[in-house]
Amino acid sequence: MNYATLISPTDFRDYAKVRGWTVVQEALRERLIVLNNPAFRLRQIILPMDVARPDYDAAIRVAIENMAHAESRPYEFVESSLIEAGSDTIRFAVSTLRHIDGLPLNYAVLAFKGVENALRAAACSEVQRQPFHPKMNRGEAQKLIESAQMRHTESGSFVLKVACPIDAFPSEQVDLFKPQPPFVRRAVLGMSEAIIDLVGALESDTLDSLVEKAKKDGASPLSSNLCEGLMAFQDDNSRANLEFSVAWSARLEPPPPKFKEKVPIQWDYFPRIEQVRLALRPAQVPKKQEFIGIVDELKGDLGPNEQREGEVILNLLVEGEPEAIKAKANLNVEQHKQAYLAYGQGKKYVRVTGLLNPGNQPRKLTEIESFSLV
Repeated sequence: MNYATLISPTDFRDYAKVRGWTVVQEALRERLIVLNNPAFRLRQIILPMDVARPDYDAAIRVAIENMAHAESRPYEFVESSLIEAGSDTIRFAVSTLRHIDGLPLNYAVLAFKGVENALRAAACSEVQRQPFHPKMNRGEAQKLIESAQMRHTESGSFVLKVACPIDAFPSEQVDLFKPQPPFVRRAVLGMSEAIIDLVGALESDTLDSLVEKAKKDGASPLSSNLCEGLMAFQDDNSRANLEFSVAWSARLEPPPPKFKEKVPIQWDYFPRIEQVRLALRPAQVPKKQEFIGIVDELKGDLGPNEQREGEVILNLLVEGEPEAIKAKANLNVEQHKQAYLAYGQGKKYVRVTGLLNPGNQPRKLTEIESFSLV
């Protein structure tokens, strides 16, 4: 591993300072960073200040070993923490109550998408706090997603780690009279605050007050979109529990203590989080309209004339929704023939006119007037 490109001397120093190590100023004249810790009086960490030195890799390796040994932590944990020193690293750890060898692949796919949606919601809420973001394609949200990196997982049932570099917005304007942390730190802090408040209100049975506060624009970083991101981790079959935490970048002042604690989200919390998600969305008045989509799944039964009719699952493009909406519809014989043709031709697009009702996905598409291939 080339530590010269992964761990800078200043990042090592800043990370060590957060953990109680102090710099010996006299050693700086010799181009060395020497670290002492009053808790480990017989141990000292030494590393060069110049990454171009031929012994830099070996010196960093020894420094990591010394810190890991002194603090009784695994070498890999310290190494990973140092590599991520320039990022606020979000950690979603999933554990299950049932004895299973793994999690469904589809669950993992949805979980990754849920984290992306949660990050987008956090960025949008940092720009403008509101209970629901109709679209999450703001430039700030896209920039945060593009700069975020998946990190190596950890031991456990399923641990999803995303590192968000705090310098992802180098051109950000700085107000000299009102200094504030970088955009990424503010967005991740907002996400953490929202999740802490959500779980706290759920456990103290004060969700109504939390929802009323979040409905006021600018009052809370909690949004329906963030709740939707968390809901991606729900899995009733495995009774999956979720644990949220953040490893904060050592380059900035650490946040208040409450942001350093792990936030447990038990499997039975998810239905209530779904209630909050729906409560924070604008009132949805169903209206009959035309949709474009694809046939995702064919169901239905054979009728008296031995022709198939009944339920199909559609993925519909809906105005104002960032992603396709899954809906189920009951089709007559002729409509079901069109759905069969669309599905058999590689999920060709269809045009359908009907009433899309609000609710959890798959939503119900009723009062269907027309159904045809595009």
